[in-house]
Amino acid sequence: ELQRHDADIRLGRALRGSRDPDLLMDFMERRGSEDAMSWLGNVLASEPETLTVLPTSCLCELLITHTSRSGVERRVDLSRLLGRLCEILSGNDECAVDMLLAHLVHRLAS
Repeated sequence: ELQRHDADIRLGRALRGSRDPDLLMDFMERRGSEDAMSWLGNVLASEPETLTVLPTSCLCELLITHTSRSGVERRVDLSRLLGRLCEILSGNDECAVDMLLAHLVHRLAS
């Protein structure tokens, strides 16, 4: 029944887009990065438009996971992901750009 409601009113997308509280990041922190990326890859395979509501840190993790050749790579449309990251980089939100670059540099350095 929950799946039917999700399909009817797109509840899952709304919850993933919630930032107050940030339900998606809370879920991902509880599940661990690898498990969460696998789950998120499945979500993006069935609802690619979810990419537009993901926080910058999730987008960065998806890119890093994609380049590590995990199973997520088959479920995430790389051109769509890169397009979204380019939108952020070319946008007017300097804070989002700073967050994106800082997250990537931090993750790549670790």
